[in-house]
Amino acid sequence: GRDVENVPEPIATLYREARQSAGAGAFTASVLTSRKMLVDLACDNGAAWEKGKGLGEYGENLNNNLFAPEAGQKWINKIKDQGNKATHELGIQSEAEAAELLRYVEMLLRLTWSASAISSEEMGRGLTRRRPMIRPAMRARP
Repeated sequence: GRDVENVPEPIATLYREARQSAGAGAFTASVLTSRKMLVDLACDNGAAWEKGKGLGEYGENLNNNLFAPEAGQKWINKIKDQGNKATHELGIQSEAEAAELLRYVEMLLRLTWSASAISSEEMGRGLTRRRPMIRPAMRARP
């Protein structure tokens, strides 16, 4: 995963730990840290932390409250499911599994903090509408 701006603590530290773990070859640690980030991300987006609350409930909260496209919901579920596998089953996680989850985490962080920072900056300049992400020449033609 790449750096993501505007991410608050402790999520920024967890993301850095997941990236560093994967870089050091500790792929299971990276997957487990990605899984833990879902709880922190959910709580930062309005979920109440409760001891003993299941990860599925935090994932559901994210799916309901996080501005994420349909693909984002699949990313959340993949992080949850792969993290649960790493937690509750024997064995280790692969480099590919850790890299996949880091890509998903990165995109969730970008959607949550980088996109909201852009929207806030535009609103501060009086812009009420986001510019299209696709240049007009690249749009599909009828």
